Amino acid sequence: MGTSLPAAPVAAFLGPRIEAEGRAWDQLRALSALPGVGRVAAFPDIHPGRYGPVGVAFWADRLHPLPIGGDIGCGILVARLGKPARKITLDRAVRAWSDLDAPWTQSTAMARALGCAPQDARVLGTVGGGNHFCELQVVGAAPEGGPLSKGDAVLMIHSGSRGLGEVAVAALPPGVGQGMDPSSPEGTAWLAAHDRAVAFARANRWALALRAAEALGLDVDPVAEAVHNAVVPWRGGWLHRKGAAEATHPWVPIAGSRSTPSWLVAPSAQAPEGALLSLPHGAGRKFDRAACHGRFQAPKREKDGSVRPKEGGRVLCGDKGLLVEESAGAYKDSRRVAEAIAAEGLGVAAIQLDPLLTFKSGVVR
Repeated sequence: MGTSLPAAPVAAFLGPRIEAEGRAWDQLRALSALPGVGRVAAFPDIHPGRYGPVGVAFWADRLHPLPIGGDIGCGILVARLGKPARKITLDRAVRAWSDLDAPWTQSTAMARALGCAPQDARVLGTVGGGNHFCELQVVGAAPEGGPLSKGDAVLMIHSGSRGLGEVAVAALPPGVGQGMDPSSPEGTAWLAAHDRAVAFARANRWALALRAAEALGLDVDPVAEAVHNAVVPWRGGWLHRKGAAEATHPWVPIAGSRSTPSWLVAPSAQAPEGALLSLPHGAGRKFDRAACHGRFQAPKREKDGSVRPKEGGRVLCGDKGLLVEESAGAYKDSRRVAEAIAAEGLGVAAIQLDPLLTFKSGVVR
Protein backbone atom coordinates (compact mmCIF):
# COMPACT_ATOMS: atom_id res chain seq x y z
CA MET A 1 0.00 0.00 0.00
CA GLY A 2 1.15 3.52 -0.77
CA THR A 3 1.83 6.02 1.95
CA SER A 4 -0.80 8.76 2.16
CA LEU A 5 0.54 12.31 2.22
CA PRO A 6 -0.32 14.60 5.13
CA ALA A 7 -3.13 17.07 4.54
CA ALA A 8 -2.19 20.63 3.72
CA PRO A 9 -2.26 23.19 6.55
CA VAL A 10 -5.54 25.09 6.88
CA ALA A 11 -5.65 28.68 8.10
CA ALA A 12 -9.12 29.70 9.32
CA PHE A 13 -9.98 33.40 9.39
CA LEU A 14 -13.40 33.21 11.01
CA GLY A 15 -13.21 35.98 13.61
CA PRO A 16 -14.65 35.75 17.13
CA ARG A 17 -18.36 35.29 16.37
CA ILE A 18 -18.60 33.03 13.30
CA GLU A 19 -19.18 29.30 13.44
CA ALA A 20 -19.09 26.87 10.54
CA GLU A 21 -21.22 23.74 10.49
CA GLY A 22 -19.67 20.29 10.61
CA ARG A 23 -20.24 19.41 6.94
CA ALA A 24 -18.23 22.44 5.89
CA TRP A 25 -15.33 21.29 8.05
CA ASP A 26 -15.58 17.77 6.61
CA GLN A 27 -15.38 19.20 3.10
CA LEU A 28 -12.50 21.45 4.14
CA ARG A 29 -10.53 18.47 5.47
CA ALA A 30 -11.18 16.55 2.25
CA LEU A 31 -10.05 19.54 0.20
CA SER A 32 -6.82 19.89 2.18
CA ALA A 33 -6.01 16.23 1.44
CA LEU A 34 -6.35 16.50 -2.35
CA PRO A 35 -3.19 15.72 -4.35
CA GLY A 36 -0.94 18.70 -4.81
CA VAL A 37 -2.78 21.01 -2.41
CA GLY A 38 -0.23 22.88 -0.33
CA ARG A 39 -2.14 25.57 1.60
CA VAL A 40 -5.79 26.29 2.36
CA ALA A 41 -7.51 29.40 3.73
CA ALA A 42 -11.06 29.41 5.09
CA PHE A 43 -13.14 32.55 5.58
CA PRO A 44 -16.17 33.46 7.72
CA ASP A 45 -18.62 32.84 4.85
CA ILE A 46 -17.59 29.16 4.67
CA HIS A 47 -20.44 26.70 4.08
CA PRO A 48 -20.91 23.33 2.34
CA GLY A 49 -21.04 23.30 -1.46
CA ARG A 50 -21.74 20.83 -4.26
CA TYR A 51 -18.13 19.79 -4.93
CA GLY A 52 -16.50 21.14 -1.79
CA PRO A 53 -16.61 24.03 0.66
CA VAL A 54 -17.58 27.55 -0.38
CA GLY A 55 -15.65 30.41 1.21
CA VAL A 56 -12.14 29.07 0.67
CA ALA A 57 -8.94 29.70 -1.25
CA PHE A 58 -6.21 27.12 -1.80
CA TRP A 59 -2.89 26.76 -3.59
CA ALA A 60 -2.02 23.59 -5.51
CA ASP A 61 0.68 22.51 -7.92
CA ARG A 62 -2.00 21.22 -10.30
CA LEU A 63 -5.47 22.24 -11.40
CA HIS A 64 -8.49 21.19 -9.35
CA PRO A 65 -11.56 22.15 -11.42
CA LEU A 66 -14.23 20.43 -9.33
CA PRO A 67 -13.88 22.57 -6.17
CA ILE A 68 -14.31 25.67 -8.36
CA GLY A 69 -17.53 24.13 -9.69
CA GLY A 70 -19.73 25.22 -12.55
CA ASP A 71 -20.15 28.93 -11.92
CA ILE A 72 -16.69 29.87 -13.17
CA GLY A 73 -16.08 33.60 -13.20
CA CYS A 74 -18.80 34.41 -10.68
CA GLY A 75 -18.12 37.72 -9.00
CA ILE A 76 -19.49 41.07 -7.90
CA LEU A 77 -19.47 44.46 -9.60
CA VAL A 78 -20.34 47.73 -7.85
CA ALA A 79 -21.16 50.73 -10.05
CA ARG A 80 -22.29 54.24 -9.13
CA LEU A 81 -25.49 55.63 -10.64
CA GLY A 82 -25.83 59.16 -12.01
CA LYS A 83 -28.20 60.38 -9.26
CA PRO A 84 -28.12 60.15 -5.47
CA ALA A 85 -30.48 57.63 -3.92
CA ARG A 86 -32.84 60.31 -2.58
CA LYS A 87 -33.68 61.31 -6.17
CA ILE A 88 -34.61 57.78 -7.29
CA THR A 89 -38.28 56.86 -6.85
CA LEU A 90 -38.45 53.29 -5.64
CA ASP A 91 -41.91 52.58 -7.08
CA ARG A 92 -40.65 53.68 -10.49
CA ALA A 93 -37.60 51.45 -10.11
CA VAL A 94 -39.86 48.48 -9.34
CA ARG A 95 -41.78 49.06 -12.57
CA ALA A 96 -38.59 49.63 -14.58
CA TRP A 97 -36.98 46.39 -13.40
CA SER A 98 -39.99 44.07 -13.63
CA ASP A 99 -38.65 42.41 -16.82
CA LEU A 100 -34.94 42.77 -16.12
CA ASP A 101 -34.30 39.05 -16.77
CA ALA A 102 -36.23 38.84 -20.05
CA PRO A 103 -34.19 38.59 -23.28
CA TRP A 104 -32.47 41.92 -23.84
CA THR A 105 -33.11 43.71 -27.13
CA GLN A 106 -29.58 45.14 -27.12
CA SER A 107 -27.78 41.89 -26.32
CA THR A 108 -26.47 41.21 -29.84
CA ALA A 109 -25.04 44.69 -30.30
CA MET A 110 -23.63 44.69 -26.78
CA ALA A 111 -22.02 41.27 -27.34
CA ARG A 112 -20.14 42.70 -30.32
CA ALA A 113 -19.10 45.77 -28.33
CA LEU A 114 -17.83 43.71 -25.41
CA GLY A 115 -16.11 41.06 -27.53
CA CYS A 116 -18.42 38.18 -26.56
CA ALA A 117 -19.01 35.21 -28.84
CA PRO A 118 -22.21 35.58 -30.92
CA GLN A 119 -23.71 32.40 -29.42
CA ASP A 120 -23.40 33.92 -25.94
CA ALA A 121 -25.44 37.02 -26.79
CA ARG A 122 -28.76 35.34 -25.91
CA VAL A 123 -28.01 35.45 -22.17
CA LEU A 124 -25.95 38.64 -22.06
CA GLY A 125 -27.38 41.19 -19.65
CA THR A 126 -29.33 38.65 -17.55
CA VAL A 127 -28.90 37.81 -13.88
CA GLY A 128 -29.09 34.02 -13.70
CA GLY A 129 -30.51 31.93 -10.90
CA GLY A 130 -29.51 30.83 -7.41
CA ASN A 131 -27.96 33.52 -5.25
CA HIS A 132 -27.30 35.90 -8.15
CA PHE A 133 -28.94 39.33 -8.12
CA CYS A 134 -28.96 42.91 -9.30
CA GLU A 135 -29.46 45.28 -6.39
CA LEU A 136 -30.09 48.99 -6.04
CA GLN A 137 -28.27 50.21 -2.92
CA VAL A 138 -27.63 53.43 -1.03
CA VAL A 139 -24.28 54.24 0.54
CA GLY A 140 -24.98 54.27 4.28
CA ALA A 141 -21.46 55.15 5.42
CA ALA A 142 -18.23 56.03 3.65
CA PRO A 143 -14.91 57.63 4.57
CA GLU A 144 -13.81 60.89 3.03
CA GLY A 145 -11.57 60.49 0.02
CA GLY A 146 -13.03 57.13 -0.98
CA PRO A 147 -14.72 56.22 -4.27
CA LEU A 148 -18.25 56.75 -2.89
CA SER A 149 -20.01 59.24 -0.62
CA LYS A 150 -22.86 58.77 1.82
CA GLY A 151 -26.19 58.91 -0.03
CA ASP A 152 -24.82 57.80 -3.39
CA ALA A 153 -26.93 55.28 -5.30
CA VAL A 154 -25.09 52.23 -6.59
CA LEU A 155 -25.80 48.98 -8.35
CA MET A 156 -24.39 45.72 -7.02
CA ILE A 157 -24.33 42.97 -9.65
CA HIS A 158 -23.66 39.41 -8.48
CA SER A 159 -23.61 37.04 -11.43
CA GLY A 160 -21.51 34.43 -13.19
CA SER A 161 -20.87 32.84 -16.55
CA ARG A 162 -24.52 31.94 -17.30
CA GLY A 163 -23.93 28.27 -18.14
CA LEU A 164 -20.47 28.43 -19.70
CA GLY A 165 -18.87 27.12 -16.53
CA GLU A 166 -21.30 24.20 -16.36
CA VAL A 167 -20.31 23.27 -19.92
CA ALA A 168 -16.67 23.25 -18.81
CA VAL A 169 -17.47 20.95 -15.88
CA ALA A 170 -19.47 18.57 -18.08
CA ALA A 171 -16.48 18.18 -20.41
CA LEU A 172 -14.08 17.13 -17.63
CA PRO A 173 -12.53 13.65 -17.95
CA PRO A 174 -13.03 10.81 -15.43
CA GLY A 175 -10.71 10.93 -12.44
CA VAL A 176 -10.55 14.70 -12.41
CA GLY A 177 -11.11 14.67 -8.66
CA GLN A 178 -7.40 13.97 -8.27
CA GLY A 179 -6.49 17.10 -10.20
CA MET A 180 -5.06 17.76 -13.65
CA ASP A 181 -1.70 18.65 -15.11
CA PRO A 182 -2.20 22.15 -16.58
CA SER A 183 0.01 21.27 -19.56
CA SER A 184 -1.96 18.12 -20.44
CA PRO A 185 -4.54 18.25 -23.25
CA GLU A 186 -7.33 18.01 -20.67
CA GLY A 187 -5.81 20.72 -18.49
CA THR A 188 -5.24 23.02 -21.45
CA ALA A 189 -8.82 22.52 -22.64
CA TRP A 190 -10.27 23.26 -19.20
CA LEU A 191 -8.13 26.36 -18.78
CA ALA A 192 -9.34 27.68 -22.14
CA ALA A 193 -12.97 27.05 -21.15
CA HIS A 194 -12.29 28.61 -17.74
CA ASP A 195 -10.80 31.77 -19.23
CA ARG A 196 -13.71 32.13 -21.65
CA ALA A 197 -16.20 31.78 -18.80
CA VAL A 198 -14.39 34.37 -16.66
CA ALA A 199 -14.27 36.85 -19.55
CA PHE A 200 -17.96 36.39 -20.30
CA ALA A 201 -18.94 36.73 -16.63
CA ARG A 202 -17.12 40.08 -16.42
CA ALA A 203 -18.77 41.28 -19.63
CA ASN A 204 -22.18 40.14 -18.43
CA ARG A 205 -21.91 42.02 -15.15
CA TRP A 206 -21.14 45.24 -16.97
CA ALA A 207 -23.88 44.61 -19.55
CA LEU A 208 -26.36 44.03 -16.74
CA ALA A 209 -25.25 47.25 -15.01
CA LEU A 210 -25.81 49.16 -18.26
CA ARG A 211 -29.22 47.54 -18.75
CA ALA A 212 -30.39 48.18 -15.18
CA ALA A 213 -29.18 51.79 -15.24
CA GLU A 214 -30.77 52.42 -18.64
CA ALA A 215 -34.10 51.15 -17.30
CA LEU A 216 -33.83 53.82 -14.61
CA GLY A 217 -32.83 56.48 -17.14
CA LEU A 218 -29.42 56.95 -15.49
CA ASP A 219 -25.75 56.84 -16.35
CA VAL A 220 -23.52 54.35 -14.55
CA ASP A 221 -19.79 54.14 -13.78
CA PRO A 222 -17.87 51.15 -12.41
CA VAL A 223 -16.39 51.48 -8.93
CA ALA A 224 -15.11 48.04 -7.89
CA GLU A 225 -15.22 44.43 -9.06
CA ALA A 226 -13.86 41.13 -7.76
CA VAL A 227 -14.12 37.58 -9.10
CA HIS A 228 -14.65 34.91 -6.45
CA ASN A 229 -14.85 31.62 -8.42
CA ALA A 230 -11.72 31.18 -10.52
CA VAL A 231 -8.14 29.94 -10.78
CA VAL A 232 -5.03 32.09 -11.37
CA PRO A 233 -1.36 31.13 -11.72
CA TRP A 234 0.57 32.06 -8.58
CA ARG A 235 3.97 31.22 -7.12
CA GLY A 236 4.71 28.38 -9.48
CA GLY A 237 1.30 26.76 -9.02
CA TRP A 238 -2.36 27.66 -9.08
CA LEU A 239 -4.38 29.75 -6.65
CA HIS A 240 -7.97 28.50 -6.55
CA ARG A 241 -10.79 30.62 -5.12
CA LYS A 242 -14.24 29.23 -4.41
CA GLY A 243 -16.46 31.86 -2.82
CA ALA A 244 -13.34 33.86 -1.93
CA ALA A 245 -12.86 37.32 -3.40
CA GLU A 246 -9.56 38.34 -4.93
CA ALA A 247 -8.04 40.84 -2.47
CA THR A 248 -5.86 42.39 -5.15
CA HIS A 249 -7.81 45.62 -5.75
CA PRO A 250 -8.09 48.84 -3.69
CA TRP A 251 -11.76 48.08 -2.94
CA VAL A 252 -13.34 44.62 -2.82
CA PRO A 253 -17.14 44.09 -2.89
CA ILE A 254 -18.61 41.82 -0.20
CA ALA A 255 -22.31 40.92 -0.57
CA GLY A 256 -24.71 40.97 2.35
CA SER A 257 -28.23 39.61 2.54
CA ARG A 258 -31.43 41.55 2.02
CA SER A 259 -31.59 42.38 5.73
CA THR A 260 -27.89 43.13 6.30
CA PRO A 261 -25.62 45.52 4.42
CA SER A 262 -23.11 44.80 1.71
CA TRP A 263 -19.64 46.31 1.93
CA LEU A 264 -16.68 47.64 0.04
CA VAL A 265 -13.60 46.38 1.85
CA ALA A 266 -10.17 48.01 1.74
CA PRO A 267 -7.76 45.02 1.93
CA SER A 268 -4.90 45.28 4.38
CA ALA A 269 -1.37 45.49 2.98
CA GLN A 270 -0.31 43.55 6.10
CA ALA A 271 -2.87 40.76 5.74
CA PRO A 272 -1.60 37.36 6.90
CA GLU A 273 0.17 35.45 4.14
CA GLY A 274 -2.00 32.45 4.95
CA ALA A 275 -5.05 34.32 3.63
CA LEU A 276 -3.70 33.73 0.11
CA LEU A 277 -4.54 37.23 -1.18
CA SER A 278 -8.22 36.55 -0.59
CA LEU A 279 -11.26 37.79 1.35
CA PRO A 280 -14.73 36.41 2.05
CA HIS A 281 -17.13 37.03 -0.82
CA GLY A 282 -20.25 37.68 1.20
CA ALA A 283 -22.42 36.68 4.11
CA GLY A 284 -22.34 32.93 3.36
CA ARG A 285 -25.24 30.55 3.77
CA LYS A 286 -26.42 29.51 7.23
CA PHE A 287 -29.02 27.00 5.93
CA ASP A 288 -28.93 25.01 2.71
CA ARG A 289 -31.66 25.39 0.11
CA ALA A 290 -33.58 22.25 1.07
CA ALA A 291 -33.71 23.29 4.73
CA CYS A 292 -35.11 26.70 3.80
CA HIS A 293 -38.38 25.18 2.53
CA GLY A 294 -39.21 23.85 5.95
CA ARG A 295 -38.00 26.92 7.79
CA PHE A 296 -39.10 30.00 5.81
CA GLN A 297 -42.21 31.13 3.94
CA ALA A 298 -42.31 33.22 0.80
CA PRO A 299 -43.25 36.81 1.68
CA LYS A 300 -46.59 38.13 0.42
CA ARG A 301 -46.50 39.91 -2.93
CA GLU A 302 -47.66 43.47 -3.43
CA LYS A 303 -49.86 44.45 -6.38
CA ASP A 304 -46.79 45.55 -8.32
CA GLY A 305 -45.20 42.10 -7.98
CA SER A 306 -42.62 43.13 -5.39
CA VAL A 307 -42.33 41.72 -1.90
CA ARG A 308 -41.52 43.65 1.26
CA PRO A 309 -39.48 41.69 3.80
CA LYS A 310 -39.62 42.79 7.42
CA GLU A 311 -36.09 44.13 7.12
CA GLY A 312 -34.02 45.47 4.26
CA GLY A 313 -35.11 46.47 0.78
CA ARG A 314 -37.91 45.36 -1.50
CA VAL A 315 -37.46 42.31 -3.70
CA LEU A 316 -38.49 41.49 -7.27
CA CYS A 317 -38.46 37.76 -8.06
CA GLY A 318 -40.69 35.70 -10.31
CA ASP A 319 -39.84 32.38 -8.64
CA LYS A 320 -41.67 31.66 -5.37
CA GLY A 321 -39.39 28.75 -4.48
CA LEU A 322 -36.31 30.88 -5.01
CA LEU A 323 -37.74 33.55 -2.71
CA VAL A 324 -37.85 30.92 0.04
CA GLU A 325 -34.36 29.57 -0.69
CA GLU A 326 -32.94 33.08 -0.78
CA SER A 327 -34.64 34.29 2.40
CA ALA A 328 -32.49 36.75 4.28
CA GLY A 329 -32.52 34.39 7.26
CA ALA A 330 -30.79 31.72 5.20
CA TYR A 331 -27.61 33.79 5.36
CA LYS A 332 -25.16 34.80 8.05
CA ASP A 333 -25.13 38.37 9.33
CA SER A 334 -22.78 40.29 7.04
CA ARG A 335 -21.95 42.63 9.90
CA ARG A 336 -20.27 39.73 11.68
CA VAL A 337 -18.37 38.90 8.49
CA ALA A 338 -17.18 42.52 8.40
CA GLU A 339 -16.11 42.21 12.06
CA ALA A 340 -14.18 39.03 11.25
CA ILE A 341 -12.37 40.74 8.36
CA ALA A 342 -11.12 43.42 10.75
CA ALA A 343 -10.39 41.05 13.63
CA GLU A 344 -8.28 38.77 11.43
CA GLY A 345 -6.29 41.66 9.97
CA LEU A 346 -7.61 41.10 6.46
CA GLY A 347 -8.88 44.64 5.87
CA VAL A 348 -11.57 47.13 6.79
CA ALA A 349 -15.20 47.10 5.62
CA ALA A 350 -15.15 50.88 5.25
CA ILE A 351 -18.07 51.55 2.89
CA GLN A 352 -21.54 50.33 3.86
CA LEU A 353 -24.07 49.63 1.11
CA ASP A 354 -27.69 49.26 2.25
CA PRO A 355 -30.24 47.41 0.06
CA LEU A 356 -33.18 49.29 -1.49
CA LEU A 357 -34.42 46.99 -4.28
CA THR A 358 -33.18 43.52 -5.23
CA PHE A 359 -33.94 41.83 -8.53
CA LYS A 360 -33.61 38.05 -8.67
CA SER A 361 -34.29 35.46 -11.35
CA GLY A 362 -37.54 35.39 -13.29
CA VAL A 363 -39.67 37.98 -15.00
CA VAL A 364 -42.11 39.42 -12.47
CA ARG A 365 -45.76 39.09 -13.51
